[in-house]
Order: sequence, then structure tokens, then C-alpha cells
Amino acid sequence: MTEKNKDSLEKYTRIIDELEERKSAWEQLKRIKNKQDSLLATTSYNDSLIKHYLPYKIKDYNNNRTFFNNINSLNKAEKIIAS
Repeated sequence: MTEKNKDSLEKYTRIIDELEERKSAWEQLKRIKNKQDSLLATTSYNDSLIKHYLPYKIKDYNNNRTFFNNINSLNKAEKIIAS
């Protein structure tokens, strides 16, 4: 093999190695982007669920609290009547 051929071979080998590194970096970047997209989708879905259901949960909590307050009032009234 001549010196010129060796130099050309080394040059093309370096270029191929660099391209493979870029390809692997690009694939890694795509994986990270996909993970980011899925996290954003999950987050926005969770946010929409929270915005949709939170008012109902607060309403249920207030209704339950009123219900148990009424039961406590009835229990107190029964104790007063019984005494």
C-alpha cells in the first residue's frame, strides 16, 4: 500500500468514525426528545384531569363535611333530648 493510499484510508476512517459518532448522538437526541414529548403529554393530560375533576372533589368534600356536620348535630340533639 502506498503512502497516499494509507493517508486516504486514515482520512476516510476518521470521517466514518465521526459520522458514526454524530449518528449515535442524533439517535440519543431523538430518544431524549421522545421522552420529553411523552412527559409533556402526560403532564398536560394530568393537568386537564386535575382542572376537570378538582372542582367536583372540592364540592364532594364540602358536601361530605356538611353531611357529617348534620350527623353530629343530630347526635347532639338526641343526647339533649335523651337527658
